[in-house]
Amino acid sequence: MNLTEQRTYWQQRLSGDLPVLEIPIDYPRLSVSSVKVATEVTKLDREFYQDLKTLSDRFKVSPFTVLLTALKIMLLRYTGIEDIIIGSVATSVKETRGLKSSQSGEHKSGVRINPIALRTDLSSDESSDISGKEVLKRVSQTVEEAALYRDYPFEELLKGINSNQELAEELAKAPIFQVMLVWCDQPFPLSQTGISEAELKEISAYTSQCDLVVVAKETEGKLRLSWEYNTELFKSDSIRRMLGHWLSLLEGMIANPEQSISTLPLLTEAERQQLLVEWNDTSADYPQDKCIHQLFEEQAERTPDAVAVVFEQEQLSYRELNQRANQLAHYLQELGVGPEVLVGICVERSSFRAASRTHLMLVGLLAILKAGGAYVPLDPAYPQERLAYMLEDAQAPVLLTHSSLVTNQESLVADKEKLTIVCLDTDWELISQQSQGNTDSGVKPENLAYTIYTSGSTGKPKGVQIPHQSVVNFLTSMAQRPGLRSQDTLVAVTTISFDIAGLELYLPLSVGAKIVLVSREVASSGQLLGKLIKDSDATVMQATPATWYLLLASGWEGIPGLKILCGGEALPSELADQLLS
Repeated sequence: MNLTEQRTYWQQRLSGDLPVLEIPIDYPRLSVSSVKVATEVTKLDREFYQDLKTLSDRFKVSPFTVLLTALKIMLLRYTGIEDIIIGSVATSVKETRGLKSSQSGEHKSGVRINPIALRTDLSSDESSDISGKEVLKRVSQTVEEAALYRDYPFEELLKGINSNQELAEELAKAPIFQVMLVWCDQPFPLSQTGISEAELKEISAYTSQCDLVVVAKETEGKLRLSWEYNTELFKSDSIRRMLGHWLSLLEGMIANPEQSISTLPLLTEAERQQLLVEWNDTSADYPQDKCIHQLFEEQAERTPDAVAVVFEQEQLSYRELNQRANQLAHYLQELGVGPEVLVGICVERSSFRAASRTHLMLVGLLAILKAGGAYVPLDPAYPQERLAYMLEDAQAPVLLTHSSLVTNQESLVADKEKLTIVCLDTDWELISQQSQGNTDSGVKPENLAYTIYTSGSTGKPKGVQIPHQSVVNFLTSMAQRPGLRSQDTLVAVTTISFDIAGLELYLPLSVGAKIVLVSREVASSGQLLGKLIKDSDATVMQATPATWYLLLASGWEGIPGLKILCGGEALPSELADQLLS
């Protein structure tokens, strides 16, 4: 094959934008840096190496091609780049006609050591991933083609590329390849004679520009793998980790070449142990013998006169809140409420005058738990059909509400014989005759605390049952991180129909902090909500991204010391930046 044909092949093979593999490095890459080379060496034992050769024999490729395939898959997994170029070295005993020696002007002949670029497209269609077998096939084709055109001098190829100023500027930033793989001392597809490690030094001008040079050499039936790397870029630990990942991929390909490359094992066994066991050892002590309301009762004993909840101009101390919840709890027990009995609660967040002002929503929730029951939150803003379905599906025998909602939403109580309705405003005079002491319901941590319904976006809403112990575990964890103290004031904006309301209501009550309840009207106005946050001296607020956007759109500039929690949906990075600033 003449040189013109070879030149044309390589010009086409390396046309277009050349990919730059941004391998994760430990130190910043300087524009002008020294090269300090270190080597990390490992050996594949005979059994592993024999398995590798068995795989290569099965698919009629060389062991070099198998190593190259695993290396390309690793770089794809590291960088996300599907167009992978890895350098290697080719030799030829053929005379290279048409090129003159730079010194003598005579034709060159004999063995020539020539760098070579092995470019493979590892992309797949959108519907499926490609397998290790398919990548092996593509890489094998890359190697076979390169072997046919290996005689064209690499420096001549670079001269042709460098005649293009734009490409020359790109190559000045990064060479054609950043990683090399070389098979030494034995013939392989790119070398009819084999390449000695000493001969590699003849192309040090190229290897020194690479981030990594991997040299494979068979010795005494084993395969010696040397990773030469620039210590100005990498720590030795990082290289050992990469080497381990390469070997993991090789093991995976040997075990199942049909497996998709995105699922081939990358982590070493030690890393899997660290990730799945050691780093996942998140067990922590929490009061496993406690229920939600018991955390509140203990706090009420510690700080009875501290303010527990504020709504507009009204407030209740821990003692007052506990006493009112106890009165309602005793009343509910007389109605048959106990462990595993569901109670619907459909009330507004506001308070009503009934003998004295009480915060009915919070009193109702605590009372249901104290009675031993589990609540089913029903947001009054939901469509009547949805509320009726949830109440019917839950088979709740008792509903806590107030008189205006019973009148306005008759569909909730279509079958009055099966449902006992307690109106917290008009029935409070009767309720207030009950004992203010704590109840003894026999409820256990494994009993239900509430059943919360999904949105129903994929069909009818489904009830999700949450036991006390799960919530207590969550509250204990959140009290530690991000943390909440008795000095904190938390602004609660979330409807009780969303599970995060448990954080807003029960976490403050378990540590002695203050809750500022926000009405639906205030929560829907950025200006009103921003004013409330400021006026209440809030230190913590949890909200969805939509609410934070609402605040920012109103001109809210934040307040010093406010701890911001965001959940319920994905947090856009630009919103996070705005909140942090």
